[in-house]
Amino acid sequence: MTKFNHFQHLKSEHWQPDLPTDFPVGQAGLHEQADAEITALHYHDCLELGFCYSGAGIFAIEQHVFRFQAGDASLIHRGRMHLAQSMKGTTSIWRFQLFDATTLADGFGGDWSTQLQEWQAQGGSMVLKQEAMPKLVRVVRELIEETVEQAPNYRPLVRLKLGELMVLTQRALGHAALDSALFDSKAFGRVTPAIQHILSHYTEPLRIDALAALCHMSATQLRRLFQSATGTTPLSYLTSIRLNHADQLLQTTALKVADIALMVGFSNLSSFNRAYSLTRHSTPTEFRNQSR
Repeated sequence: MTKFNHFQHLKSEHWQPDLPTDFPVGQAGLHEQADAEITALHYHDCLELGFCYSGAGIFAIEQHVFRFQAGDASLIHRGRMHLAQSMKGTTSIWRFQLFDATTLADGFGGDWSTQLQEWQAQGGSMVLKQEAMPKLVRVVRELIEETVEQAPNYRPLVRLKLGELMVLTQRALGHAALDSALFDSKAFGRVTPAIQHILSHYTEPLRIDALAALCHMSATQLRRLFQSATGTTPLSYLTSIRLNHADQLLQTTALKVADIALMVGFSNLSSFNRAYSLTRHSTPTEFRNQSR
C-alpha cells in the first residue's frame, strides 16, 4: 500500500491517464488518502469509481460537497472537477479505478455506447452512501475488485457491471437529480482559488475580501460568481464544509460538542449550535445519538 495524495502530481486541472487500448481500465492499488492541503481540483476524460475501506472525510465534486466514510463509494463522470480530503489529522484508505466506459461499451454493440455517453453527460457524480444506496455501492466495489483480481473471464463481467451501474443510478437518481446542466463551469473556474482555500483552511477565520483577492476580483464579484458556480454564498459554503467535518467527528469520536465546534472553525459553541440547527434541523447531540 502506498501513501497517496490524490492531487500531489496534478499541477493543472486536467489529468488524463494512459489506459491500455485493448481493455481501457486503470490499475487500482490501495491508496492512503491524506489530509494534506488541497492544491488543485482536477478532472479526467474517463469514468472514475472509488471505494473507501477505512477513514472519513469530504469529497468535493464540482459545486457539491459530500461527506464520506468507510463503506461508501464515489462515482465521478468524465470531465467533472473533483477532489477528496480526509479529516484533519487522519487518513483514509481507498481504491480509485478509471474506466473508459464508452470504449468498453463498444463490446456490446447496439446502442449501449450511446446510452453510456448520455449517462455520463447527464451528471449524477456523487458519493454513494452505503446506508442509502447499498446496491450501487455493491456494484462499484465489485467493479473495482474485478479489475484488481482479474479472475478468468473478468472482462465481459466488467462490461456487464458497468451496464448494471448505469441502470441502477438512473433508477435511483432519476433525471431530476442530474443537475450538471446547471453547472456554470466558467464561473467555477474563476472562484476555484477561493474554494480551494476554504477547503484547506476551513478551521481558520476567513474574510470575504481575502478570498476575493485570491481570485483577483472584488468581494461583490466573488459573491456573484460564487453563487453562480455553487448555488450558495462563500459563507454558506464555508459553513457546510465545517458542518460536514463536524458530522464526521460527532459520528466517529467521543469528543465534547464544544471541542468539535472549535476544531472545525466555529468561534464558540453557540454559533456552532445555531448554524447546525439552521441547516440540519436538529442539534449536534441529537445527530450523534441517532448515528450510534
